[in-house]
Amino acid sequence: MTTYQEIFALFTNKITDYRLPSLTQDEAEFRMINFLNSSISRFTPYCQKDLNDKNDTLKQFNIDLSTLEKEILALMMVYEWTNSFVLSEEFLKQKLGAKDYQIYSPANHLEKLIQLRSSIQNDIDDLIKLYYYTEQ
Repeated sequence: MTTYQEIFALFTNKITDYRLPSLTQDEAEFRMINFLNSSISRFTPYCQKDLNDKNDTLKQFNIDLSTLEKEILALMMVYEWTNSFVLSEEFLKQKLGAKDYQIYSPANHLEKLIQLRSSIQNDIDDLIKLYYYTEQ
């Protein structure tokens, strides 16, 4: 069995989200489960195991996932987390810097987020290639 917590730990070690500690444990888990479910959908065509063999009540997969499979799911969760910023109106609004009153370009901010998301996708693609050749 592989617990969701194992994958959540890999995910949270890859990001810095100052909003997570302000959430209740249930709220944080709800968000991470949503990211995980999106990641499962994206990884299912490539994975050799049935990722839908899971128990959301017990928060575990009913199968043992390899270290690489866990890592791919965690990185896909990072992609989904990043995507939530790209698609968020809140992060697209112009911000007024308190220190020097500069207006930061939302277009530039969005461009950097899209570049980051693209870089994460490249990392995911590399891991899936590695998975394909090592897990056969």
